[in-house]
Amino acid sequence: MSKNLEDFNGKNKTVEFFLYRQIHRRDRLMLQLFYKDNKRYEWLKNKLNLCGYELQEADAYKRVTRYEKFIGEVKKSTREKRLAKIEEMKTEFEERKKQFLIERNEALKEIQQEIKNLGLDDDIQLFRN
Repeated sequence: MSKNLEDFNGKNKTVEFFLYRQIHRRDRLMLQLFYKDNKRYEWLKNKLNLCGYELQEADAYKRVTRYEKFIGEVKKSTREKRLAKIEEMKTEFEERKKQFLIERNEALKEIQQEIKNLGLDDDIQLFRN
């Protein structure tokens, strides 16, 4: 009794990888044929009964090891953490900026009040922004 791929339910990674690599190889060869000879490409497409087949840009497949996958996940998580920290720092900065502007305006009011109390020239302008 022969087993189909459906019987494995994705458990047989070797067969799954082999099929993926073969499909990827077919896409790469079809793309080369399309650019080299379009008539042969159309003939082969009809012969293989690939009516709804669309060309896909196919790069050479590289099998990723567990270590490379782990490193990629670590880089991704550190990038996410870094972006979250940057956003947190931006919000904190905006809060500090608002507080600073309030304190600065209060200090300017105090300085203007002292200028008026001392009777100095009213020509003195303090920067407001």
